[in-house]
Amino acid sequence: MVDRDAIYNDRLNFRLYSEISKFFDTVLMNFPRNISDLIDSLVAGGFRIVISPRTGELEMQKYMEITDQIVVPASGNVESFRRLGGRYAISDGMTLHGFDLLYNTGTPLKGDQFCNIKGFPNEIKGLIRA
Repeated sequence: MVDRDAIYNDRLNFRLYSEISKFFDTVLMNFPRNISDLIDSLVAGGFRIVISPRTGELEMQKYMEITDQIVVPASGNVESFRRLGGRYAISDGMTLHGFDLLYNTGTPLKGDQFCNIKGFPNEIKGLIRA
């Protein structure tokens, strides 16, 4: 789930996360800005949380101490994320190796390690593009 209010206006929609998570394992793209946002997103029902591509290594480390259900954009600090034990990434078709699962917003890829996403918003693709 892409939360544009969170990404562009720093207004996370916890009530919506809670409602949707009753029916689905929800991967939230809300780019938490701090530990509190991350924890609140998880408590509200987020299964996995996509962090901002601008998240630095120190903040990533703090996030990973809270949960290993973090997803890094291909445009983010991928190498640091891997080094910290990160297992999930999101990309617009670029094949990133070494992840347990790659959320792919581009041309569909084949394999168990890919989760292809259809209809992903183009303006958001620009934020995750490597």
